[in-house]
Amino acid sequence: MVSIYGFSKEKQAEFEAAGIDHDLSSCLENNSQSFDITDIEKVLAVFEGERDERDWRWVIKVTKQCAEKNGGRFVFLQGGCDYTGWDCRSSADSKFAKTAKQAAEFAKSDMRYEKDEDGKVYQSLVEQLKSSKSKTWRESKDEELGVKELPKISSSCPARPQTSNASCWADSLSAESKKSMNEKSMQELKQKVHDKAIRFGPMSSYDISCVDLRG
Repeated sequence: MVSIYGFSKEKQAEFEAAGIDHDLSSCLENNSQSFDITDIEKVLAVFEGERDERDWRWVIKVTKQCAEKNGGRFVFLQGGCDYTGWDCRSSADSKFAKTAKQAAEFAKSDMRYEKDEDGKVYQSLVEQLKSSKSKTWRESKDEELGVKELPKISSSCPARPQTSNASCWADSLSAESKKSMNEKSMQELKQKVHDKAIRFGPMSSYDISCVDLRG
């Protein structure tokens, strides 16, 4: 399956505008479904998961061409991964539906081993369908750090940098982003990237863009 990281900066921006973030892209890249990110027209709702804990759930509107092949314009996707991430140990399942509400109904089913016992997942998805999709943690971090425009790939640094590349990734921030960060916060960013890479291993550019400077 295709990855968001393999596309141009402009195409990545289109995907992000449709609500496709790192976790959704990685879920589909590593767990083949009957659709991929190029078939997604808009992410309508998301229930954010946690590695080694709870599954992610998405309600997605696909293109007309994809709908014709799968018998529905909307799809419910549920997937999860262990602490090592989507590219190591992960799994996902999906089901298509005629309406977004019907897709959300699958959250209450036993499609996977992790069930929505108290109905909170379903309720969250339905509320988002009525208003708008909730921002994921990564999307919020992008806005907080001012790096929404940062490409998810870089020609000047390895795709999955080790600790020695921490400064390279931090230095790849746009001039506009750097203006909003003083020298101290830039050094803090580099140090936190360094520390997290030591603890968790190689980090993608997207992982680095989401480093929390507060701790």
